[in-house]
Amino acid sequence: MNNIKNIDTLDNTLVKILKIRLDSLQQSIEKAKLEINLKPDLHHDLSNVLLFSEFIASSFIKKPQIFHDLIKSNDLCKSYSQHTYITRLEKSVSKEMDLNKIKTTLLQIKLYEIIRIAWRDLTKKAKLEETLEDISNLADAILDTAMTFLYDENCRRYGIPVDHEGNFQRIVVLGMGKLGARELNFSSDIDLIFIYPEDGYTNGENIISNGEFFTKLCRMFLKFFSSIAQEINFYRIDTRLRPYGDGGPLVMSSAGFEEYYQAQGREWERYAMIKA
Repeated sequence: MNNIKNIDTLDNTLVKILKIRLDSLQQSIEKAKLEINLKPDLHHDLSNVLLFSEFIASSFIKKPQIFHDLIKSNDLCKSYSQHTYITRLEKSVSKEMDLNKIKTTLLQIKLYEIIRIAWRDLTKKAKLEETLEDISNLADAILDTAMTFLYDENCRRYGIPVDHEGNFQRIVVLGMGKLGARELNFSSDIDLIFIYPEDGYTNGENIISNGEFFTKLCRMFLKFFSSIAQEINFYRIDTRLRPYGDGGPLVMSSAGFEEYYQAQGREWERYAMIKA
């Protein structure tokens, strides 16, 4: 990796911090036997990012492969479309993976993409609107991938939930608060409400009601994202905005959900639904 210059104008303390982080990164890259050639315009960006983000600095030092991949892919200079994250996850996740492998893969992808988003934010390559949109789209893609995997796993146990006419039932996940408004930031909780379309039963050997099926599914989903000892935090899921709050069912049918908002929903709850 080319040495970073032009740090003479920094305060002495900041210079020391930057040099320590640059030296540590250089050692990690050499130990991993990686070859990284920075373009001239990325020299200054790297010094800014390492200096002002301890999270990115420590991530690069621990896992220099991420730094290598970001530079080689040119992702740091790209704006993503609304569907980029979904497309990338579809290529990285397969039905043959087990639960632990899915979780590990999603955590790795989140780390890579969060660093990319933060880099573009710190170096002013992305406006605030793009940064918030990217964080929200990444969360959407990861939540959707996890829910799809868990839904399929639950279907293998109990069969597919169907309504009284035999139509397959899928869960509906509403993003509330900052996610619903596309304003998610790096440390935001994610407020979700779970709904299923119609009552009925599963069509497998171990028949259970749709309500029971989707309750089990939502509990699996919350456990999937529960706090664990990881180098990067997963998402903090908050379901207290659901009808009746903590005292209400974790997931409701669409009929029960509609009845609640028509008959009992408070003004702030109806306002919150506008952002969903």
